Amino acid sequence: MGKVEEEILDNVTKGAGLLSDKNIIQKVLQITSDTLIVLDNNYRCVDLLLKTDNPILNERKDIVGEDFLKILPLETAKLLKRELQYTRETGVTSNVNYDLPLEDKMYYFKMIIHKFDDDHLLCQYRDITKRSNMKGRLKSSAKALLEVGKVAQIVQWSYNLDDRELLYPAYSSLEDSISLNPEIFPLALYLEAIYEEDRVLVENFLNTRSKNSVTIEYRVGQVGAPFQYMRSTKYAQVDDHLINGFTQNVTDFMKHRHELEMLVSVIRKAPYSVMAAKNDGEIIFINQSGLRMSGVLAHQEMESLNVMNLIEELSTPDKWLTFKENLKSSNGGFHFRTKNSFAGLDSIEMDCSSTLENWGGEEIIWFFQHDISDQVRYQEQLLKSKEAAEESEKLKIAFICNMNHEIRTPLSAIIGLSMLIAETEEADLRHEYSKLITSNSDQLLRLITDLLEMSKLDAGSMSLVPVRESLNNILQEINVCFAHVEHEAKLHVIIPDNDTYAWIDKGRMMQLLTNMINNSRKFTPPSGFIEVGYLIDGDSIVWTVKDNGIGIPIEKQNEVFNRFFKVNCNDVGSGLGLSICKSIVDQMEGRIEVDSEEGKGTEFRIYTPLIVDGSH
Repeated sequence: MGKVEEEILDNVTKGAGLLSDKNIIQKVLQITSDTLIVLDNNYRCVDLLLKTDNPILNERKDIVGEDFLKILPLETAKLLKRELQYTRETGVTSNVNYDLPLEDKMYYFKMIIHKFDDDHLLCQYRDITKRSNMKGRLKSSAKALLEVGKVAQIVQWSYNLDDRELLYPAYSSLEDSISLNPEIFPLALYLEAIYEEDRVLVENFLNTRSKNSVTIEYRVGQVGAPFQYMRSTKYAQVDDHLINGFTQNVTDFMKHRHELEMLVSVIRKAPYSVMAAKNDGEIIFINQSGLRMSGVLAHQEMESLNVMNLIEELSTPDKWLTFKENLKSSNGGFHFRTKNSFAGLDSIEMDCSSTLENWGGEEIIWFFQHDISDQVRYQEQLLKSKEAAEESEKLKIAFICNMNHEIRTPLSAIIGLSMLIAETEEADLRHEYSKLITSNSDQLLRLITDLLEMSKLDAGSMSLVPVRESLNNILQEINVCFAHVEHEAKLHVIIPDNDTYAWIDKGRMMQLLTNMINNSRKFTPPSGFIEVGYLIDGDSIVWTVKDNGIGIPIEKQNEVFNRFFKVNCNDVGSGLGLSICKSIVDQMEGRIEVDSEEGKGTEFRIYTPLIVDGSH
């Protein structure tokens, strides 16, 4: 212990008690005091109590007898010397913080200088490096927070419940903790700046006491001008008279949110399907069109939806894996067609495009599907129309060739026989030639009649005129029409005992039966027979024309109702008779069937509706 310390202890220990013990006093100083340095008037260290550790003051260096100012950095020494002189001259204690910049890092210390006597100064050296560093970090963080607040347009405020006044500063100063440009608004004046519909919301927000933090959003501005959107939060109330909080201008955020909401709304209501799926196929987004086109109920849980259950081309794990490989290898997207089928409904043809996006580190696959069912149907119709046009062209060529032959044959016969009649004087020959001319004229007339009938059917100008008629009457007239025919197969008209009256176009029915009988006569020998009749089968009339002629080969039976078709290309006729019959039957909403066995004969059955009360 130095001489000065001894003197201090002597002065302190003149009293009685615990602190009278010099050893105890020394221990108390070690526990409670800072580093103590005693300097003479020349600033030389005459004694010290060391309690610090830095490159200048530490137990490894003996500074007693040294000029204390010379061991300090120059700038620090200048500042400290000024304070030492001030205290020595005035006796006023100095309490100042100093920087201690050294090579390894920056240190900070506080020096409290007391005038001990006329020859000595007692200095309390206190290391504040840790505290200064912490303060610096806090100040730096606070400044950064201030800049963030400025960029984010966040300000703090206080509201006085008693005075109904709002203290609304610009920003807080971190230098002196005093608000910059604070303004006090009466609540009524402040509310005038708020959009009228939101004023009650803000007033209740400020005047309602709450033990919890509360946040609201409201608009600032007048009708006809762009709004500013604000979000205010008040802290949990701890003062009965004052509420504190902060407000942020969120106009940009709200604008972007509205744009996003509008975009999502458009996507949800888009007329095409939009879906997003995870790598395992789980659906995480699907719009309304996607639900409808996939046959999914709107209330179905999203977790239960998987791409493999919605898209037929991806319906198995292997197909899904192959699809993902193709998608990853594609440049920007993968395109394919798919078909969605629904029980009891038509299939939907879909044109599908897929893209792969990385969202938050997770791969998301997007599907954009467009219903192209109408386009596919249109293409199919175009293809059918093309095929029909090609078939029509073939039929046209066949028709011209066939008609050329069919018209020339009877016409040539008529011309030739007419010339022979003119040159022949023998009566029997003239009579025979006349019969042949009549036969060829009938054939030519039938051909022209068939062509006219077919033309009417194609133009849709043929109409049915049903009347209430006896079906037996129709058969009787058929029997009379063919009664004079000789040297042909015998016609048997089978008339039921019980007559039936029905609404039917008698003329067309007679035409049907006549055409069918004439067709059978061509292929039935004179020794054969032809049977005609009808029967009632439920709500249908079944007309039958049956013969025991040459029959029709089974491979040609499906073609006998086609235009210009002939079982044998050398057969007489235009090949239009049965085609006309089928067209008439179709217009009657009936059907026609053929059952034939080659060499044994043919049976045609015509089904027409049985209408007994004049309505259908």
